[in-house]
Parts: sequence; structure tokens; C-alpha cells
Amino acid sequence: MNAPPKRLRHAPSRTAALTAAALGAALLAAPGAAAAQETDCTALGGNPIVDGLEAALETAAACDVEVRISERSGPYETLYATPAGQLHVLRTTDATQDYQDRGPADPALIEADGTLVQADSPVAFAFSGTDTGAPLMTTRAGALDWTGDQPVPAVDGSTARYEDLADGVDLTVEADISTTRLAFTVDSAEAWSALATGLSFAAEASVREYRGSIYTPHVVEPWEPATWEQTTTFTARDAAGAAHAVPLTVDAGAIAFDLDQAILDGAAFPLTLTTEWTHHLYGVHEWGAATSASPDTALFRGGAGLDAPYFEAAGQNADAVAGPYCDALADPTCTTEHEAALYWNFWRPNLTGLTPAASPETFTYAIDSAVFSVDAADGTACTAPDLGYSSVYRPSTKWSDLPGPGSRAAVSGTCLNGTAVYELDPVSGLSTGVSTTFAMTPSDETARFDGESARLDVYYDIGGAFTLSRPTCAENPAFQDESAVAYGNFSTSIWRPDLIDPGLTWTATVRDLDSGQTVFSTAPAEVADGVNPSAAVTLGDGHYEVKHQFISGTTGYTNSSTCEVVVDTDAPDLIEVDVPDGPYYDWDLLQVEVTVSDAQFPNGVNEVEVICRWAQSCSPRTVTLTAGDTATFSLRIDENPTPLYISAIDKAGNRTDSEYFYLPVTAPSNDYDTDGRQDLLAVRKSDGNLMFYGGKGDGAFENPVSLGAGWGGLDVVMAGDLTGDRYPDLLVRDKRTGRMYTYPGDGDGGFGARILSGTGWNAMGSYTSATDFDGDGDNDVIALAEAEAKLYMYPGNGDGTFGSRRAVATTRLDEWSTLENLTTAGDLNQDRIPDLLARDGTVDQYLAFYSDGNGGFEQVRSNLNASLLVDSDDGARYDQVTGGGDYTGDGWADIYAVDSRTGELVLRSYDQNLFEVWEDRVVGTGWNTLDLPVAFSDRTYDFFGDGPSDVVARSAADGVLHHYWGNGTGGFERSGWFSDALGGMNLIEAGGDLTADGYPDVLARTSGGVLYVYPGLGQGSLDADARIRIGGGWGAMSAIVSGQDYNGDGKVDIIAREAATGNLWLYPGTGTGSHGSRVLIGTGWNSMSLITAVGDLDHDGTADVLARRNSDDCMYFYAGKPTGGVKNGVKIGCGWDVMNAVAAVGDFNGDGHVDWVARHANGNLYLYKGNGAGSYSASAVIGTGWGGMDVIA
Repeated sequence: MNAPPKRLRHAPSRTAALTAAALGAALLAAPGAAAAQETDCTALGGNPIVDGLEAALETAAACDVEVRISERSGPYETLYATPAGQLHVLRTTDATQDYQDRGPADPALIEADGTLVQADSPVAFAFSGTDTGAPLMTTRAGALDWTGDQPVPAVDGSTARYEDLADGVDLTVEADISTTRLAFTVDSAEAWSALATGLSFAAEASVREYRGSIYTPHVVEPWEPATWEQTTTFTARDAAGAAHAVPLTVDAGAIAFDLDQAILDGAAFPLTLTTEWTHHLYGVHEWGAATSASPDTALFRGGAGLDAPYFEAAGQNADAVAGPYCDALADPTCTTEHEAALYWNFWRPNLTGLTPAASPETFTYAIDSAVFSVDAADGTACTAPDLGYSSVYRPSTKWSDLPGPGSRAAVSGTCLNGTAVYELDPVSGLSTGVSTTFAMTPSDETARFDGESARLDVYYDIGGAFTLSRPTCAENPAFQDESAVAYGNFSTSIWRPDLIDPGLTWTATVRDLDSGQTVFSTAPAEVADGVNPSAAVTLGDGHYEVKHQFISGTTGYTNSSTCEVVVDTDAPDLIEVDVPDGPYYDWDLLQVEVTVSDAQFPNGVNEVEVICRWAQSCSPRTVTLTAGDTATFSLRIDENPTPLYISAIDKAGNRTDSEYFYLPVTAPSNDYDTDGRQDLLAVRKSDGNLMFYGGKGDGAFENPVSLGAGWGGLDVVMAGDLTGDRYPDLLVRDKRTGRMYTYPGDGDGGFGARILSGTGWNAMGSYTSATDFDGDGDNDVIALAEAEAKLYMYPGNGDGTFGSRRAVATTRLDEWSTLENLTTAGDLNQDRIPDLLARDGTVDQYLAFYSDGNGGFEQVRSNLNASLLVDSDDGARYDQVTGGGDYTGDGWADIYAVDSRTGELVLRSYDQNLFEVWEDRVVGTGWNTLDLPVAFSDRTYDFFGDGPSDVVARSAADGVLHHYWGNGTGGFERSGWFSDALGGMNLIEAGGDLTADGYPDVLARTSGGVLYVYPGLGQGSLDADARIRIGGGWGAMSAIVSGQDYNGDGKVDIIAREAATGNLWLYPGTGTGSHGSRVLIGTGWNSMSLITAVGDLDHDGTADVLARRNSDDCMYFYAGKPTGGVKNGVKIGCGWDVMNAVAAVGDFNGDGHVDWVARHANGNLYLYKGNGAGSYSASAVIGTGWGGMDVIA
């Protein structure tokens, strides 16, 4: 008994067949196998075949022979079961294999219902026979027909000859297993004409010309691969042997040949037109060649329409040649060497449907080995050139149109017993596509083969013969709050282990993923059919990998299942719930940070879910932490109180205790139009209009809107919610009456009817509100009492009024009495308590006062010179500063300051260490024409910087300018030297802050008429060396006064009377000690004397002038105009002829009204106490012996 070539496992080779006698002897030596299967191995024959894979495996195992599977046994491809339980697929390019159990396929033509068909072939051709009306040839793709009736052919084996299809036209058909050779013979040009248009093809799908051939696809189901039929190119040969490629066209099935007329004219008839009609089908493998000697000729299966294979006809003793060779057809003398290439197409085998019905799973097939081999031609030496890959070879392939090279590397071969053998890589050696095409392209060596002998042997491991329900991971990693970690617990169903014994064993290994160490493992155990045992190992908290390994000792199958488990028995801890401290304003958006800790977190896999509940506006409601330890929630303050509930749970289900919060709500501090952004209000100096600046949320503001006039004589402070209605209010002091009013906000950017909050407030200096300083939920007022050198808190009642004040700081003069520009700055030091900011006039620096939350202040931070305002020069430069919280939404306190030199509004933000978050940002211009919402202290005449106004006077005896310190209550505290550099000056006047450096300056004129500014140093002295020359020609002026801003541009101006004309001129200041172009503001002023720039006597927000009329010796009050002039004078007192000097001193007695001093002829110095209405209430002697002074300023 002979068997097909058998392959030893893992060592592929072609071996000799076992004989029946040898097989019988083997079974005698081991009778158990045959007996067990009850198989008569001696009856199998030389090429065993059975039905189905299961039976084939049984027989192969019992008889130790490869056994064909009947339904997969064909002429070109056969599937075998092997004794080792593998699948062997043998593919050949010649139909040399048995067709199922019927032996070799038989292409002989036999009569069937009037047509000729092949006797036994898997690829069907049919030809017209006695039924002359039938198509000439019928295939799966359609029917080839002749225009007229066909004659009844003469049949000889697989050949049919049709004589006289037309006059002079004969046809010979040579049928093979998958191809048919068509040879048309014509005896004249007229007969050629009949043939050229006599054929047509009725296709099931379509038909077309393709590179000189006829191409027609099969009709296939959507899930089936594409297959088709194709001819080789058509070749015409005449009686003299001349050959020519014949072009053709196919139009709607009509086939037309177009041979050049010159060829026809020179042809030696008879002329033969040949082609091969081929099937491209699964299970039909092909080969072909191409040669440079005949570049337009297709050599499908070695043929070219000749009586012999092309290469044999060309003088080679082989039908397949690769590499250089001599072609006797093209060059009988072999003057030129030609090149040849070979190609083999192997379709992918159809392995579906082999799985036995009883198998628990569909079988899978993995290539174990693959070998391509081809025999050397008889009588030639074997040569094994490199075997490459290419795109698919087609029957129409010619040298002029070779397939493209493949992407895989060529394979080296060896010659074994006259056969070139190539062992292919099991992974990359075969295409994963529909087919694999091997190629031997031109090289330096010549190889001669029997082209039809090529074969491809592929052995497959059969998988899926068992079902393995491996442990699955419900989650990966899985988290558990118990220490017992399970392993095992899988099941199997093994199909026929007697045929395909998987030889499965399993192990379980547990590895600590943090340390990488194996902490537990099992010994290999057999995998039995059915449910396998389960167990558990106790582990400490940690992150583990549980790996089950499955290995087949017989097939080499390996597989594994890996799951991760986190054992976590500890609950997470809430380390901190960071809720920003209040006050909380309606619709505020808070960022709540929750810091957690867990023994198993973070470790890259564990998660802690932090939960925010109860608060309906907590977003998100949960935060899942995979790294880091902080979860952030956005909490919208939308109810009073707003509840907050925080808890955490880890992935193992361990839960923390919860923390609860209830957040009381007040209205947003400065959001006057309730759009969620902080706003700013300011008073326009020029007309006293209250201007509303809607915040944009980024520190800048919308265009202003006027809320009405009449605010010029008032101190305006943005106070937050004083009335408990959640809308921010204004706290306004009427400087005429000393009354304090609350203007309740309406939430739309406007205000309701004012509420009287208190009286006697002119006795206080700067004040501020906007926050709850004592922590009782109501906004309070902090105010400076400069005369007492104390800081007071007025606790809010929640209705716009305040309770009894109490001192919150009692340090003396060198601190509190020197402060001004007090404002609430927000939480500067990030301790959740709003703080204060104020300017120290003695050094011109802004200081931060940290609130302790109980109405007191724990410390004074003076290092703002390193962060807020860089040095004392900056402290003076920014003469208006206001706070109010976070205007940019970045969580840091913001400060707005007006640059007195440029009028720019500058925004600065600070971190908890009072370092700037960013550099100055200019957010507006022209702000020197506005008063920020802060109560100012007038320091125009405070030469020492200690708070109260002072007086300077020059001694006529020695020319020394003396400094008289005011005590803040209408008298003097002491006196001292001020300067000895002004003895030669004929005019000295208190100039206010002409240089915009924060210190009051002095104007002085020389006898030559040159006017100078002497910059004040703020500590009771002048800087004579730094004096600034204003200009010459000032001797023409009979009066020069200064110290006030008369045109509302934020800079101190000069007023002067021209002696020659009596005109009164305004010289607008520039803030640098110089002035702009003068403006005429009055005439006829030669009738006046004792002209004084007294300040704002009537609290209307503009500076006024006092002057004595010489004609009646009465004092007149000239109210200032916002645009720079003065109104008509109003008499406020007579008998002023006894006074010979008048000087402005600001609020000298601390009652909130502007005062002035006058010297009597008797040398007494009188204080005239302003009443806030443009006049005075009383006068009092505050000094004697002043007659020795020739200048009082």
C-alpha cells in the first residue's frame, strides 16, 4: 500500500511512501491502535481516503498514514489528516492528484444530451455536439458562440474537431482539467475575415478585453471570493512559422480580431489562431512564464500556441526556464542571450466546514511548516535560484507586462534528489490574502524545471479541539475589600483527545506588581475534561497579577489568562476639605478642594471617587481620582445656607466618614448689576456725576454709565451688602453735614432711597466697608480717627445702620495718624479673612493690615514696598488706591490704583506672600479726572506727613522759614525749622503737590520774577537743591496762589493775578512742577486782596477761592467751577481790613470742613472754621506774636 508523501512533524521533507506490507508490519508491532479504532489498515489501498476530518484523523492515527479527506480531494489540491493530528494541504500546479475516490480526473469528451462534456472534472466545459444549435462552448461564466450553425465535431479523447465553421474555417478544441485550448485554422484572407467577426460571448456577469485577452468574471455570492475566466493572448501562426499577437476588441459580447492587413497580405496560409481558455478558481493552481525573446507572448503553463511547449520549441530541454538562456526561435545562432521568468499561483486553501459536529469549538488552523518544491527538468542539473514573491500571475502576462514584485524577502532553496526545495517561514512565507504567487525572476544562474511539477506542502496545527473557559476578568484590575484572592475556577470541554490530545496543563502564578516579585505559584496540573478546581490564597493589601498559563505538551499550543486584582481593605481618609471661607455671595462660584489619602492610592490603577452631595449646584457631583490626591468641585452659592456633603469611596467599596458644611450667604460685594462680575463706581470730578463701570470679569470694565450728578461733595465707598438684601450698597459721607448714608443697591446697577446711617462723621478721616470684619455675618465699617490716632470699627446691623463703635487699634501717632486712603483690599494673605490697605503719608508707602476675623488686626505688613508699590516714589505716584476683592476671577486679591502722572488706571494682583501675580496691567486711561470709591484725607498742607494740616511762616528777622505742626484739633503741637533757603524770596505760597510725588510743595518767587517749586520731603523740610524752575516774568503777577485742582484733571494748578490788567489767570498743572497754557478765568481782580486758594469750602467737589474786596473790606467766597473758573463772589463777612495775611490750611480742626487762618494787625493768628457751606462758623485765636512773620502759607 502506497501513501502520498508524508511529512514528519517539525521536520518537513518529502519521504518515500509506506508500502502496504510495511504498514502491516508496523501494525503487528503495535496492534493496539488498530484494534482500538477497529480499522482494517490493509484495506486502505495506496492512497487512503475517507469522508470527513474526524474519520481521516481516526484512520491516520490507527494506521500511521496520511489519509485524504474525500470532500477535499481534488486534482490540484488535497487535504490530508496526519498521524500526528495535523492537517496537510498538498497543492500542485498540475492535475496529478486523485479526484476524490475516483482516481485522476478525466478530461475526455463524452456525449451528453447532444453536447460534449468532460468525463470527470471539477471544472466544467461543455461543447456543441450533435445539438448543432447549442453554443460552441459553455462555461460557468457564459457561452462562446459562432455566428452560424456549428458542424457536428469529430471527437478523439479530449479533442474535438469542427470542420467548416465557415468556408475555410476549422476549429480544434483540446480540453484539459481546468483549461481548454482553442485553435482556429483559416485557409485564406476571406476565411480570416469570417473568423475575425464570427465569435461572441454571452456572459453571466460581464465580459471585456484585458491586455489582449478575454476576461469574464463569475457570478459569486457576497461572501465568496472573486473568481473568473480568462484567455491567454491570441497568437496567429502561418504555415511558415511566423507568429503574431492578435489584438482584439469586445463590445457587448461581440469579439473582433484585428490583425494588421500587411501581416495578412504576407502570410503563408493556412493561418492558425490559438488561445487557452482558463479558469481562475479556488483549488486550481497555475504556473506560467515570460521571456524577453518574445515579449508580447503569454506562456501560460508553458504553452504559446505551438505544437510543443515554448521553451522546448526554443531549444531548451525543459518547459520552464528561469534566468539567461539561448532562444532558438528568436535567435538560432544564440548571438544574444535572453532572459526568462517563472511564476506559480497558489490559491489559499478552503479550510472551512471541516470541524466535526461534535466539536465544542470551530477548528482553527495555524501553519506549522510550509515547503515549495519543483523538479528539475529531465536530463538537467538541479538549480535552486532564490524564490521571490510577486503580484498575481495572469494568463495574459507577458514579458512586456510582468507582475510587480512582492514585499516579502526572497527565500533561498536547496536541491534534494533533483528537486529544488524551499522551506518557507510559517508566519510570513505565505500570503494572508486570496493567493500567493512565487516568482523566479531573471538572475545570473539558469534554472530548468518541469513547470507542472511544482507543489506546495503546508502542515497546519489543528486548534479549537477543546473549549477552555479561562478565568475572565470582570474588571481589570478587579478591586476587592477581602484578602482571599481566588484562582483556578475554569472549565474545559475536550474533543476526541484520542485523536488530538491537547496534553494541556495549567499553572497559576500571583505576582506583586509593585515589587515585581512572585508571591505565589502552583505546580503544573493536568487540565481535565469538565470543571477544574478553584482555590484561594490570602494576600495583604496590594496590587497583584493573577496569571493562568495553559500549555499543550503535544501540539505546542500555549495560552494564558492574566487578571489584575487590587486587595484593598483600608478605607480612604478625608485629609482636608478646603472650602474657601466667607463671606459667600449669592451666585458666587466657589472652588472646593478635597484632599484624600488611601493606603492603596495613587498607584496607577486604584481610584478614589470623591462625592459632592446635597448641594444641587455642585459640579461635578463626583470626581474620580486616578492620580494625585486632590479633587476640585465648583460649588455655586444659590441658597442660604448652601449645604455641602463630602465623602469618598475607593474602588474596593471602602467608604470614608462624611463631612458636612453649611455656607451662609451674603450678596456679592461689588457686583452691583448682578451679572456675576465685580463692578467699580467713581465720581467724575468735572461735574460730580457718579459713574458706573460694569466689570468684564477680566479686570477691565465696560464703558461707564452715569448714575446722576450731585456726588461731587461726597465721600463714596463701595460697601458690599449693608442691608441684608444680597445686593451691594454704597456708604456715602456728606462732608457738608458730616452725615453718613447708606445707598441700598437694587441689583440692576442703581440705588434706592438712602438710609441715614449716622452723624458726626466729619470727625473721622478715611473709612471703608465691603466686608464682615468681626465675623457676625453683617458688613462693618472701619474708620480712622486721625486726631485720636485710633482705628475704629462700627459693627453693621444688617439694615444699613451701625452699632456703637469700638477701637480696634490704639497705637499712637507714628502709625494710625499718618494713614490715609483706607480701603478694603480683599483677602491679601489668603487666610480667608478680608484685609485692609492704607497709605502711610510719612513714607508714601502702601501698607497691608491683616484682619484677625474678630474686628482686630494682628499685624501691619510693611513689605509691600517689595511687591505692591516698589518704593516711596511709587507710593506717592499712586495717589488713589482701592481694593474690592477678586476682579479677574483668578482667586487673588486685586488692587486698582490711579497713576497721578499719567491718569492710567493700573490693576495689580497679589499672592498670599504679597508678591505680584503679574506685572502692572493698564486697564483704563483718564482716571485722574475721577475720584475712586475711597474716602480721602486731605494732605495738601500736611508738611510733616503725620495727618493734621500744618502752617509754614518766614521770620522777617532772619529769613528762616518755620514749620508749625498742626495738632488736628485746631491748634499747634510744636514748631521748628523748615528751610533757610527762601530768605531772598518775595513770595512764598503753599503749593500743594505740584510734582505729584505725594508730598506738599512750596512755591517761591525771586526778586527777579523767577517762580520756583521747592519739592517737599514729607517730613517737615524741603529739597532746596532739587527746586524746579517754573519760569520767569512772574514779577508781573501781584498775587500767586496754589495747592488745589481747579479744572478737575487731577493735577494741582496755579492761580495768579496780573498786576497790569487785574486779570485772573489759571495755570493748569502738569504734575511735574510745570504748567500748561494759561486760561483767563476772571477780570477786575485788582480790586481784590488777600486772594487765597482755600480748597473746597462748600463740599461740592470743586476747589474755591477767597478774596477781600478793597472797597468794603469784606471777604468774599468764590465757588469754583468744574471747568476751571470761579463763580460770582458771595460775601461771607466784613471788617477784614484788620487782617493783613490769609492762608489756606485745609481741615485744620478735624471737623471735616476746610478752614483758613488769618493774621490780625495786632499779630494774633486766627483760625476760621469752615462750615462746609462756603463760609465759616466761628473764629478763634490760635497763636500770638505772628507780626514778626513776613510770610504765612
